[in-house]
Amino acid sequence: MEALRRGDDHAHFTRAGLNDGQWHSISFSAKRNHLSVVVDGHVTAASPLLGPEQIYSGGTYYFGGCPDKSFGSKCTSPVGGFQGCMRLISISNEMVDLISVQQGSLGNFSDLQIDSCGISDRCLPNYCEHGGACSQSWSVFHCNCTNTGYTGATCHTSIYEQSCEAYKHKGNTSGFYYIDSDGSGPLGPSLLYCNMTELFLLESTTFYPVPLLVSKSGITIVKPRQNAELTSDGLLSFFPHFCIQETAWTIIQHNGSDLTRVRNTDTENPHTGVFEYVASMEQLQATINRAEHCEQELAYYCKKSRLVNQEDGTPLSWWVGRTNETQTYWGGSSPDPQKCACGLEGSCTDAHYYCNCDADRSEWTNDTGFLSYKEHLPVTKIVITDTGRPHSEAAYQLGPLLCQGDTKSPQFFY
Repeated sequence: MEALRRGDDHAHFTRAGLNDGQWHSISFSAKRNHLSVVVDGHVTAASPLLGPEQIYSGGTYYFGGCPDKSFGSKCTSPVGGFQGCMRLISISNEMVDLISVQQGSLGNFSDLQIDSCGISDRCLPNYCEHGGACSQSWSVFHCNCTNTGYTGATCHTSIYEQSCEAYKHKGNTSGFYYIDSDGSGPLGPSLLYCNMTELFLLESTTFYPVPLLVSKSGITIVKPRQNAELTSDGLLSFFPHFCIQETAWTIIQHNGSDLTRVRNTDTENPHTGVFEYVASMEQLQATINRAEHCEQELAYYCKKSRLVNQEDGTPLSWWVGRTNETQTYWGGSSPDPQKCACGLEGSCTDAHYYCNCDADRSEWTNDTGFLSYKEHLPVTKIVITDTGRPHSEAAYQLGPLLCQGDTKSPQFFY
């Protein structure tokens, strides 16, 4: 609002965010040489006029702007006319009868509707997504996407990539990046670590005389630019080959990465370890679903601490994944109940069992490996019950969730 005096002096200028589609109360007060504006009960402008001038309102008041010059009015305004709705207008604490204005017995009007509000609330429903702030004019709405992580007319498009793989192909190096796995979906971004591995030399004893291209788990072996050549004695000259990681690894940490030792537990008093990740379970699921491969290392150390009661097949220790189902297979094994890596490989300490720990020996051993069945990852809980006997003890350690590849991104070749 701008208050003018004789001459070129300006008393005060203030603005308030009133274009939000809601009703607001506004009071303009002029007393002697003092002006004030109160919006929704809060003083937003107050300006004393310097000098001896007194303020006189006169007998004519204009609401919403100045009339057309054809009316002969001396009213001028530096801004356009008001676009919106007004109600409960009062002058000197006297309520104005707008029906009298409509009937022509009090003042006059132009370009407005009386006894109705034709403005539409263009922010209801709110089309601004991901927490964008909606504002409106008479004809359109606008979304303020500041600090939302999204852009576009309705804050729909994420400003972040959907995977570490996408960052890698943009040339980014290893580091923390915001990952928005579902893109423009309802899930927000999460701050995760992306491991982009550089080109490196294979072991110095490894040489290949022919071009070689082998791809496994995102690793490709490639030959150097030179070709194998005949030396002066007629022997082939070999050149070392290099390895380059084709896909980036997404590393998602949790709160229980340290080795945890467990004693004095039984079925009535189990040990339960709960893992909370740096991303929500919904964000983790979106990341896992998008990845080509995910894995998580689970190491279980045992001394007279069994995983299964061999007498009746009851599990004595187990873990739970994001599906909230009990799992009794362990690292390195396929998702078959009560299996471990050694049982799959036929290398268990006791061939009668599928896990080393089930041999129930008095010296330390372990069942360790990577869990890689995506539908069960990540591990959210581990329960241990068989450390209550004499000299019985267990320990476990869970690594971060590791995911690589992007099933929905274009394929790149090196």
